[in-house]
Amino acid sequence: MLDDGRLHLWQVYPEADQRNVWFETYEDGEWARISQSRDADTGEWVNAVMLYATPAECPAD
Repeated sequence: MLDDGRLHLWQVYPEADQRNVWFETYEDGEWARISQSRDADTGEWVNAVMLYATPAECPAD
C-alpha cells in the first residue's frame, strides 16, 4: 500500500518498471484492477487496462 491508500501490485521477476497497477474496491463486493503504462512519446502514465469484477450470484439452497 502506498501513500495514496491504494493496494498496488509489483512484478518482481521479470522486472516491469514501466507499469503501474493497483486495485480499487467498491460497494457490494465489486472491485477493479487498473493498469497504467508509460507513453513512449510523452513519458506520462496512461490507462492501459481496467478489469472490473462483480460477485457472481449463487443459487439459493
